[in-house]
Amino acid sequence: LAPLLVYLPVERLVSDQGPGLPASWAQRVVLWQASAERVFESCGLIGCGADSTRAWTREAKLFDVEGASFQSVEAAPHPHNIFVQIWVELGVIGALAAAAAVVFGTRSLVSSDLSRISAAAVAGAAAAVYASFSLAASLWQGWHLAVLSLAALGVALSQKLMRTFRI
Repeated sequence: LAPLLVYLPVERLVSDQGPGLPASWAQRVVLWQASAERVFESCGLIGCGADSTRAWTREAKLFDVEGASFQSVEAAPHPHNIFVQIWVELGVIGALAAAAAVVFGTRSLVSSDLSRISAAAVAGAAAAVYASFSLAASLWQGWHLAVLSLAALGVALSQKLMRTFRI
């Protein structure tokens, strides 16, 4: 659903008549809409290519953000939303592959024999990762993606301790 961000009323959201978003939030709204427009205009089925958002930064326009003492660029090195970045860089095929990974990963977790504590850890990690992926992360920043491995390690360790000590 990320490309539907193209329908956000960006001008109203970032103007002084809008809800008074902090500058970094207003910048994200503009980035998301510019990225969504790019999906519909030129990226299509296979996307614009891996790391294309970084290249886009070099040709992007500047815009004013109300309440900020700086101009921002319509395309940061990444759109601060992994879901939008997947659509831009990897297209429909990449979005479907990412959705399949989430669906099959979730099915695997649901069918596993996790303790209640481990299941709570998975739920907490999933919520934190979703928030990060929606507001800050990039596909090509290793530390954001490493969080998934650290969370999996924590859950596996929790599960092993639960079984070993029969807690």
